[in-house]
Amino acid sequence: MQLPREVIQQLRDVVFGFDTFYVTSVENYQANGVLFKGNLRGRSPAEAYARTAKRFQVTPTCATMHSAQHACCEHALLTSGQFYC
Repeated sequence: MQLPREVIQQLRDVVFGFDTFYVTSVENYQANGVLFKGNLRGRSPAEAYARTAKRFQVTPTCATMHSAQHACCEHALLTSGQFYC
């Protein structure tokens, strides 16, 4: 699924954060998704994931896309510091 630039920016600025997942770069694969690379922050990966998932659900653009298309992001926080949407 291709994500508009506005959604990618909103994910980077609102959903991810210095206290959960600090984005250092974004690779846009157009229709194949977006890979956010960065640094996992917080006390534990599970806590960072929970905060990120909650922000994703309450962010208007992502919530709208999620209900309309059934998935805006696959919440796959990898141990290598990547988040795939």
